[in-house]
Amino acid sequence: MVGEIIYSPFFISELDDLAKVLYQQKYFSFVEDVDVYIDKIYEFIKGNIEHPISRNSPKNS
Repeated sequence: MVGEIIYSPFFISELDDLAKVLYQQKYFSFVEDVDVYIDKIYEFIKGNIEHPISRNSPKNS
């Protein structure tokens, strides 16, 4: 990958909030599992940042 991904404080805060909600709503039994899930989100972004969007959104009717 060329360059560096810089995440905004807002994005990081939103992921932290997501982690809290997922744990509180019992989507995950252990905090460690939530951490792994959030890490997978970061890895997905890192692995797909260079791929262009392959579809156009539908036009409004």
